[in-house]
Amino acid sequence: MTPLLQTKDLCVGYGDRAVVQDVSVVFPAGCVTAVVGPNGSGKSTLLRAMCRLLPVRRGVVEVAGREVSGFGAREFARMVALLPQHPVAPEGISVRELVARGRYPHQGFLHSPSAEDREVVQWALEATSVAGFADRMCSSLSGGQRQRVWMAMVLAQRTPIVCLDEPTTYLDMAHQIELLDLVRDLARERQLTVVAVLHELNLAARCAEQVVTIKDGRVAACGAPAEVFTPGLCREIFDLDAVVIDDPAVGHPLVAGRGRLVEGV
Repeated sequence: MTPLLQTKDLCVGYGDRAVVQDVSVVFPAGCVTAVVGPNGSGKSTLLRAMCRLLPVRRGVVEVAGREVSGFGAREFARMVALLPQHPVAPEGISVRELVARGRYPHQGFLHSPSAEDREVVQWALEATSVAGFADRMCSSLSGGQRQRVWMAMVLAQRTPIVCLDEPTTYLDMAHQIELLDLVRDLARERQLTVVAVLHELNLAARCAEQVVTIKDGRVAACGAPAEVFTPGLCREIFDLDAVVIDDPAVGHPLVAGRGRLVEGV
């Protein structure tokens, strides 16, 4: 069966500088793939290229067996939803109005919202726990509240592929866990392909069935959390002296960092 999302020998960069090199990854449906790596390793660059925000130098990104360059804009938006790292809401827009923008790819020109559109928007508001302030202006919200509203808009888009760049930014721990548990459960229930760039290794281990580690623009390791989050790989990829144990609550690997490695110590 053709994977819904995959890259083959993908190379992407800025100007004359190559950032992502020879990345070949299959992103399975029905689960979350977490992309992790040191700062500046190319994680967000990879995600942006998969969402057609950066041109591909070499190799391909395929969605449902087709190169992404062959999709029309609206057709692509019905397949792939993206939560970028630093989204900016228009001035004077309410929470409900912003979430409703996720329905635009499913509507025709000058098409008014349908009953289904309104139902999906309400579901997304409730799923992300923002329905209680749906009529407030986005500008009046805290950073964590706004992040959950953006997540609601992405869910309202109802695409089979969801790409998230640091989705837990500004969220406290309880909302981080709540949001990622929601994403994981939706991926399983609806057979979504979810790709999430994450900095926090323990959140990645909790929510993801597949972890892709990027170092210097290349795939350093790919596999289940227990295969990737080992003391040896933490040392090799993150320059981190760490102990890895099984989380007593949910069983996934728990990375306890002792500190950054110091040469000669």
